[in-house]
Amino acid sequence: GQRRLRLAELVDGRLEVLDIGCGRGEFLHLLTQRGIGARGLDLNHEMAAACRAEGLDVSETDALSYLRALDDDALGGLVALQ
Repeated sequence: GQRRLRLAELVDGRLEVLDIGCGRGEFLHLLTQRGIGARGLDLNHEMAAACRAEGLDVSETDALSYLRALDDDALGGLVALQ
């Protein structure tokens, strides 16, 4: 909806945005449509699998473990909408 669009505008031009708790991937789709590199995390197996089936880059893991494994400056933005 409108809220997601406003959030997407905030990260326009960013190289890589991580959506924590990405659910069905609506925000990831919006970001990729705007040409923003996007990946997601979700602990729910069904949600993560459904996103991957749609071609989205989604990992099924917890946020803290994922973030700790990243290099500094690996992300241009981070969102957690839920």
